[in-house]
Amino acid sequence: MHYLTKGDKLLCLHGGTIAPKPQGERSMKLDGNPVLVEEDVLNATPNCQGFPPSVPPCTKVTSILSGKAQNITVDGEVPLLLETLMVITDAGMAVADPASLAQATSRSAHVLFPTAGGLGPQS
Repeated sequence: MHYLTKGDKLLCLHGGTIAPKPQGERSMKLDGNPVLVEEDVLNATPNCQGFPPSVPPCTKVTSILSGKAQNITVDGEVPLLLETLMVITDAGMAVADPASLAQATSRSAHVLFPTAGGLGPQS
């Protein structure tokens, strides 16, 4: 199980990219990158050209079809799982970029959570 973090990308069906960014400060980080939640993906702007002239480009993410983590929240919101994440855009759908999946498998297994002295590993 790999969480979607800042720096990971999604690919739309037209070959465009979606690079979500945290909408606020996140307390859970992997290798220093904030774990992203639904709000972050729903507010991301796709970089998509579509297939002119007949197919319009993706301009916004409209919903999350799959990939929500179960039994865990980050700052009261649901984090997203890279391997199963599928989102619907206004002109199609998007899934995790294979390069992001490959990078996620090499990430450190250390998850940082808030502690009294700052961020520290969860035991």
